[in-house]
Amino acid sequence: MICADGVSPLGTVATLPSMRSQRGGFPWRTVPVALAVMISLVALASAPAAHAQTGAEPQAEMEAEMQAEAKSMRLFISPHPDDEMEGWAAVDEVRPSAYTVFITLTHGEATGYCQPAVLAVSLQADLGERPPNPTPAGKFSPTCAQARIDSWLAFHDGAAAVTSSAKIGAAAGTTLTLGPVPGLPQPTNPHASIGATRAQAWIGPRGARLALDLGDGNLTTAEVQWAIKAVLALRGGALPNLPLSTMIAASYVNKADDGAIPYAHPDHIAETDAVKSLAGLAGDGGVWIATSPYDDRADEAFTLSKSDYKVLMGVSSTLQKRKGAHQVAFGWLTRGYWPTGKLPLAETEVIFPRQATFRYVSNPGSAGQPPA
Repeated sequence: MICADGVSPLGTVATLPSMRSQRGGFPWRTVPVALAVMISLVALASAPAAHAQTGAEPQAEMEAEMQAEAKSMRLFISPHPDDEMEGWAAVDEVRPSAYTVFITLTHGEATGYCQPAVLAVSLQADLGERPPNPTPAGKFSPTCAQARIDSWLAFHDGAAAVTSSAKIGAAAGTTLTLGPVPGLPQPTNPHASIGATRAQAWIGPRGARLALDLGDGNLTTAEVQWAIKAVLALRGGALPNLPLSTMIAASYVNKADDGAIPYAHPDHIAETDAVKSLAGLAGDGGVWIATSPYDDRADEAFTLSKSDYKVLMGVSSTLQKRKGAHQVAFGWLTRGYWPTGKLPLAETEVIFPRQATFRYVSNPGSAGQPPA
């Protein structure tokens, strides 16, 4: 299997080590789930600039009340606009009542699946895959970047059906200018379709979605640090003025653990290193970084219910119809469909698992343990 960014996650399949606990091989600590306020179902919009969640409820008064109830902000960060499922199991577990800003650091414009000849083979619309919109003209083309973000928005809309924290409320699209950030250089991206210092934004009463354009395949740790600080600088302006309580990094990296699916994309490494380095910004919630289930440094694992995972990653057992939000939105970015399973294992080729494992890095000023 070749992932959308063109990097194969596969390596030699090794004998799986014994699991040291049923939760992924490490002492389990219970993380309470805050009661989420349920709002209306999601309506899919036809174009990125118009993506919004609509319906008879919530009404304006309810939306204002929900935003007022958010006492903090959290960032959910992915390197590319299809990596979300690497950390999605934590979305309704770690500070779910916080105002959530979902960030993709790049537009994913380096994928070979934007090549017309490749797309003609990979897209299986007859099996339920959503065609990219607009039709990409090729790798690094503006239409490739636009199509990737359109698919990213469609995934979020679909995922919100079972993920309360992903329901951001009604949101109209806009473009924001980010930075400068003191002490860090402005990022550059030779393939940027909107500009490396700009972000497409959909900002709602319960959360926001930001698509940055830092460059697929050439992210650096400093650029990710810049991006996080630049987004936080929007508080009190485009974003609510709330303290940051935690960050979740959906940037799976595995360079050493036998059995788990190997993956060492440089963009994932850059995000992992940057988020770890900025744990001091994250209040008492620290940061959570997706990792291998066999990582000795891991602290927690979160598991999606089978029914929720089906809504997110499901494929029919007979005709292999794409049912899950990820399979529908991102199906064109792989040959066949994305493998599914409980753990990210090399032998099953699963990189978007039902159970995600995380390293926890505390704010140096906190107690140093995952918050109870």
